[in-house]
Amino acid sequence: MPPRPAAAGDGEGTGVGPLERLDVVLLGASGFTGRYIAAELSAVAAQLGLRVGVAGRDTRRLRQLLGSSVSSQVSVLHADISSTVSLNRLCQRATVLINATGPYHELGWPVVRACLRAGTHYVDICGERLFAERCQVELHDQAERSGVYLVSTCGFDSIPAELGSVLLQRALPGGLSGFRCYLHMQPGAAGYRGVHLGTWLSSIHGTACVLPVLRLQRRLFPAPLPAARYPLRSRGLLHRAAPLGDRWCLPFLGPDVLVHQRSAAWRLRHRGTPPAQMQQYVAVAGFWRGLVIALTAVLFGLLCFLPGGQWLLRAFPERLSAGLISRRGPSAEQVRQTRFTVVCEGEGWRQPDAAGPPDTRRTLRMQFPEAAYLTTALCVVQCAVCLLRETDRMPGRGGALPPGAAFGDTTLDQRLQARGVQISLESEQAH
Repeated sequence: MPPRPAAAGDGEGTGVGPLERLDVVLLGASGFTGRYIAAELSAVAAQLGLRVGVAGRDTRRLRQLLGSSVSSQVSVLHADISSTVSLNRLCQRATVLINATGPYHELGWPVVRACLRAGTHYVDICGERLFAERCQVELHDQAERSGVYLVSTCGFDSIPAELGSVLLQRALPGGLSGFRCYLHMQPGAAGYRGVHLGTWLSSIHGTACVLPVLRLQRRLFPAPLPAARYPLRSRGLLHRAAPLGDRWCLPFLGPDVLVHQRSAAWRLRHRGTPPAQMQQYVAVAGFWRGLVIALTAVLFGLLCFLPGGQWLLRAFPERLSAGLISRRGPSAEQVRQTRFTVVCEGEGWRQPDAAGPPDTRRTLRMQFPEAAYLTTALCVVQCAVCLLRETDRMPGRGGALPPGAAFGDTTLDQRLQARGVQISLESEQAH
């Protein structure tokens, strides 16, 4: 895509001239998660020689919030998300835009449409299923015609799981039948106060929108995905997981499985690859803690649909989440000390065109820093770098795509490893 001239008067900048086009711009840098993304973007820009910017309504406050966490070479730009003119000018400054302004069902649409008008590639950290799926259904054709890639769920939701699927498929020449993805958060000595309130609010909306999502499913999947020849056996509600050292695990109710289904549908349609099954689980601190979390999830689901229930969830997040949510979020030290492990255990075939049930098992282990903020920042910034430098490895010439389809042939895994993520594929085992 040829460079576009930037519009005049679109904000203040430091590090580059006010009319110069930037490689990557972050919108939402003043938010809790956005500040971590801004710091990571600044570090990667210095490493790769990128011209980057961060944007917000109040540039002075934004500089104060970010402080020394970003380089003085990072441009600080003005952007008012309520103004179409302001968003248009911002997107004209960027080759790739990272959107960290949630909730996305309220604030995401003006940003995506401004990117389409400007011809700017778009990534976000959205975990809201309705927004991501509507983008794919409603904007794919327009994005493809415009030569623009729109890729949602590029943070903790859902890059680790999508990367696990892609790497297991590469490791199994005969194909991947299915895999189980295990998540394990490991706080340090400072503990972990809880995920920030914004994540809780997005989850409330996502759960309450189940009916619109079901209607979208008929447009996303006009024909159902073919049934698995060899179904993965369910592990049940609470089970001990050998890949995590026999820790107790629960089914994880995030969007990753559904994002994986969209990527699998894309691979089936465009490459004829049979869809791989996916199950996902999260480690908990013992059987009784797992039971409390499971009951809390049931209560959460009921309150999302009962009159006044959403008000209660918003008013008392700490109590109604069993301590999983905090209005303040974790401290910087808690985030720094926390580690995050993802283990993907896949079943498939050693040789192409193999007959019969899966004959081999491969286990992929990935070690990340803290999940919700540091891993999200690592993932979305490297997705932006892939959009900047590897569009020749991406499918077609644009479109609204799930991350597994968008980045499956890029070097995203190598880029994450260069930023400290550890990825190892364990020895093959007979199934």
